[in-house]
Amino acid sequence: NTSGATEYALRPLYSAVAPEVGQGCLVGLYPVNRDYYVESHPSAAKCTGMVHDGGNLERFIVGRQFLVVLVIFVLNVLT
Repeated sequence: NTSGATEYALRPLYSAVAPEVGQGCLVGLYPVNRDYYVESHPSAAKCTGMVHDGGNLERFIVGRQFLVVLVIFVLNVLT
């Protein structure tokens, strides 16, 4: 059983982990034909449709890296 303080302390870590997981999913689904999962996973199909259009995947990767660096910097300042 975790205390409220522990959960509060882990929130910035979640902010750093979520973009990493998102990147893995989006990069992993890039070569997969969307027709395979558009009916079974409509939210994933919608997200990959936006991200895989044009240069959005590269922009997402750069933005994710900036966010991770920012979160680590803020954690360093707070501790």
